[in-house]
Amino acid sequence: MERYTTMKKIARFNFCDPGWGVLAPGYRPIGRVYGSPRFLWIDEVRERWSKGVEDPVLMTSIIDSQGEFRVGLPAGQYILRLTFYDPDAEHGPFDLTAASVAARAPRGSGEGRALLEGVVVPRGQILRKEVAVTHTGGALALRFSGQGAASFIVNALEIDGSDAAELEILFPEAPTDVLPTIDRVIADGQDDPVTALRSICEWLLGKYRSDGFLGDGRYWYTASYPIRALVAAYDIFGEPRYLEVAQMVLDRLVAEQMPTGAFTNVYRGRATAELTEPELKEVAARYWMNLADVGSVVAALVAASRSVTGERQARYVAAAKNYCDHWARQFQQASGGFTNGWLAGHYARCLYSVATATSALTFALLGAVTREASYAEVARRAVDFLVKDWNDDGRPHIWPHDDDFPGAPFDQPVTCFGDQVYILEGIAGAAVLSPEPTLRQRALTALRKYLFGSNGLLAARGDAPWWRSSEMWTSSKSAALPIFLQLFLELGAEIGATSEELKRVEDAYLVSRKFLCTPEFSHRLGIMVDEPDLPWGGQSLQSWACCTVAATGFAGIALANMIRPGIIFLR
Repeated sequence: MERYTTMKKIARFNFCDPGWGVLAPGYRPIGRVYGSPRFLWIDEVRERWSKGVEDPVLMTSIIDSQGEFRVGLPAGQYILRLTFYDPDAEHGPFDLTAASVAARAPRGSGEGRALLEGVVVPRGQILRKEVAVTHTGGALALRFSGQGAASFIVNALEIDGSDAAELEILFPEAPTDVLPTIDRVIADGQDDPVTALRSICEWLLGKYRSDGFLGDGRYWYTASYPIRALVAAYDIFGEPRYLEVAQMVLDRLVAEQMPTGAFTNVYRGRATAELTEPELKEVAARYWMNLADVGSVVAALVAASRSVTGERQARYVAAAKNYCDHWARQFQQASGGFTNGWLAGHYARCLYSVATATSALTFALLGAVTREASYAEVARRAVDFLVKDWNDDGRPHIWPHDDDFPGAPFDQPVTCFGDQVYILEGIAGAAVLSPEPTLRQRALTALRKYLFGSNGLLAARGDAPWWRSSEMWTSSKSAALPIFLQLFLELGAEIGATSEELKRVEDAYLVSRKFLCTPEFSHRLGIMVDEPDLPWGGQSLQSWACCTVAATGFAGIALANMIRPGIIFLR
């Protein structure tokens, strides 16, 4: 192929989970979860990080036996530069082929052209390859295939092309990855949380499944926020359909509680009472019963117990107490932090901030419902653990999940909402509900750092009306952020927030409120997004609808809190 005399850099991808906060300067972090209508992995490949590697490009990688990465590019000639490295193991031999395909074509479509064959990445050696490719338009599909039982690995991809070439949209129906300006949101945005919440609830009712579940896939944590949104909307509007659907889902949750008080992290669709002893043992061996996921849905159960009546109310409270007393409480450590419970065959080894946060919220809510001080004390200790090492620059000090990046506590960028929304809600809920006044001050002080630090939330927002994210899973959770802006506006004066600080938060809150109330804008976060018909799955992690039910639930609780401040914390 004859090269262009002048070529520019079209894209630079660093393959990693964007939630790790590993930023290679000049590269776009991209992992297995859908993040843009312009490029994506259509296979659920594995993300990997290597200890002891300082260069962020070399630290992270995608690794698997097979994987197909697609990029939207105009027809033309391109130079691909790939980086391969693993300090700990050899990979290969593997092959790389390319095909020009329609964006929605099944994996393996088109006529593949060999770019690299028999690649071997020696342990501890950096391998870089440059290849030329002619693309006829649409999606450029890059297929990595391990030979036999071998795996492939890829750390980074750079694409050079003509000066006229730009990344192209592959899926016009997908939410755009471009944010509007603040001026446009102010001018054209709606400021009507009542209408927005009603729309969200009606949409959620339509997602109630014939098998009795409401969520994404079968994960209970994705049901938590839709349920809480429906319950809050019932309390605001008095619409019985909202509560009926929420309680039908929660009835199934309660029926699936294990004899230990635990819940599995996925909806089984079969009551525990129907299981034989061998089946119970199989469930315990095969399923996660982790606090991070389950805590969030038990919080929804406790919240709903205030809205239901009679025998159902007693059953919900009893199930929540059984979970807290006989299962979750045992995982709180002397520090106040929680480990993550049971992980399909073994107990979690490490403290985990998200498990601590969802437990803090659940115990705080249960303490408010039962008036039993022991639950508030568990929540207090958990919140103190979460806030004690918060950085003045805004970044929370995170204890990651067992074996997750970076394998030790670290200061996490504030835009990693996949962890931090749970942490913020845990400390906010406990602070609002705690009978100890100083706990609220400690929680609000952490929130103040998070908002105003040099690397804090308001700095990360910049001149945009919302916070940019590299994947839909993270974006979906950001829909809850107005709750914490609103809380600081209400309570910030208690810790001496200045008028300037309150004005900055108010400005950000009003813009985020309009953004969330306006479907044209909130669609970008996955809210009320229709499930697409894709060969690799409409609600898989490789789709813009991967977290749409959860995203809509997060937005729902934020909107309910706008209408009736404090409702999501049972005030």
